[in-house]
Amino acid sequence: DTSVTGVQTFALPIYKQGNRDWSTWEGWAALGRPEAPERYAFRQPPGRALTDIDRDFHQHMAPHLHRAGLAQWQVDLLAEGFERFGAQHRERGQRRAQEEFAAAEAELRRDWDRDYDRHLDLANRAVRRFGGPELAKALGQSGLGRNPAVVRAFARVGALLAEDRSEEHTAELQSPMYL
Repeated sequence: DTSVTGVQTFALPIYKQGNRDWSTWEGWAALGRPEAPERYAFRQPPGRALTDIDRDFHQHMAPHLHRAGLAQWQVDLLAEGFERFGAQHRERGQRRAQEEFAAAEAELRRDWDRDYDRHLDLANRAVRRFGGPELAKALGQSGLGRNPAVVRAFARVGALLAEDRSEEHTAELQSPMYL
């Protein structure tokens, strides 16, 4: 009865030991829970495109959110928190990658001194020669391209290629095994 207080009242389901499924309780609609899990609206923050991972997450979570009795405003609040956490996590990852790059560059500059640019050029040539754009992309995305040991290894390969330009070696490099 709302005539006196202006507030609707209703009885909560009776709690029974081990029964955590109150999904059929009729009071959820009055609290703002959508009729069905697929009725939740998952909003993306401005400037952030919806990804396949987002879609999979929404599809996976909607039944759980519905079963827990969450209203749309509660889902919005949780989504905002998840988004904030994700943005902070991405920012930390970007800062860490920049720090790793700077540390790797400093280490290689210290080791190679005036020959830094030449060694880096040799490493890049070896990557292009043996792996092409796909390898360069993989090294960049994985962070291995910032690992001084990996850069040194490719610089050594590049130096060997520059040293050995014999016909026999060139023919060997052009064999199908290396293509």
